[in-house]
Amino acid sequence: MPTAAIGVTDQAAGSEVAAQSFTEDALTKYIQRVAEDRRLANPDKKHMLSIGGIGGLPGVAVAGTNIAGLRKLAANPDVYITRMEMVQYNGAAGLAVPVQIRRATTVAGGTLLTFVGNTELDTAASVATLEVRTGAVTGTEAANPLYTFQFISGVPGIGSGHISNQWIAQDRSEWIRLTGDEGIIFDMPVVADVDNRYWINLIWVEV
Repeated sequence: MPTAAIGVTDQAAGSEVAAQSFTEDALTKYIQRVAEDRRLANPDKKHMLSIGGIGGLPGVAVAGTNIAGLRKLAANPDVYITRMEMVQYNGAAGLAVPVQIRRATTVAGGTLLTFVGNTELDTAASVATLEVRTGAVTGTEAANPLYTFQFISGVPGIGSGHISNQWIAQDRSEWIRLTGDEGIIFDMPVVADVDNRYWINLIWVEV
């Protein structure tokens, strides 16, 4: 099998210390591993957060009620959302309702969550800058939903139904990018029960 030489650099000294020979197959695998494992040179600022127990909607649970929102501030790094999971607990049987995510700008209001140094999947990552809000958030929403979490109605028993739905990007081309002052709002497009509860699980990268 063909071989190739590659220089090995001492990162501390900044100089080449040796030249090693690799088979073509081994060199290809090495290059692929370096490309895939970006921690070798530039750690992914990857974060994970679970927002639990959102609910107890104030007043009448009318259609169009927002239950949470994300906001990327203009001065901060771009945000790429790679995974979202929505878990819905039904306060009464047969009251499962969809939840839509819509792109939005100037997301505000609700309750701003504070988290410092506890969302990083890689300890080399910087502290998250994405704003996460729960409750009746506001913002200028896009007319069409980006994605709809659908849930099945008619769960057995009253107050005992937990239903999950998730969106997962298959590769980087499917990451949801937030730049500038962009955000996402989680919206219920139809009437829901005031006793419904929601859990949102997120994974995102800041670059």
